[in-house]
Amino acid sequence: MARKVNPTVELLRKVDLFAGLTTKELERVADACKRAQFRNGDNIVTQGDPSARLYIIIDGTADVRIHGTKVETIGPGGYFGEIAVIDGQPRAATVTATSPIAALSLANFNVKVLLRTMPDMGFKMLRKACERIRALESEPII
Repeated sequence: MARKVNPTVELLRKVDLFAGLTTKELERVADACKRAQFRNGDNIVTQGDPSARLYIIIDGTADVRIHGTKVETIGPGGYFGEIAVIDGQPRAATVTATSPIAALSLANFNVKVLLRTMPDMGFKMLRKACERIRALESEPII
C-alpha cells in the first residue's frame, strides 16, 4: 500500500534549511509546526523584541528590515527566525507582511525537543544556518 503524502512534509522538503533531512525527520518537523496567518502590513516579528519562533512562508511576501533599511524580500519557501529559536536572543530584524501571508511556525521548545531526540537533524540544520550566515557576511554592504 502506498504511503500517504503529507503536504506539510512536501513543503518543508523544498526549504533549504531542511535540505538533507530524511522523510522521517521532515515528518517530525511537520508534526511540530503550527499554521499562522498575517495580514498585509502586519509586523510578524520586530527587531529587538524577544521571540522564539521560526517562520516558514507558505504563501505571500514580506520585507526584512534591519535598523529600518530594507535588506530583503522573502516569499514562499523563505524563512526567518532560525537563529532566535536556537539562541533565544532578541530579533535581529523586523519582518513585515507585504501581502496576506500563510506560514508555518515552530516554537523554540519544539525545535529543542527535535534537536535533542534527533541530533543528526540538528547538525544538518545548523550547517544550513551557517551557510546562510556566511553568505550574508560575504555580501557587500550597501
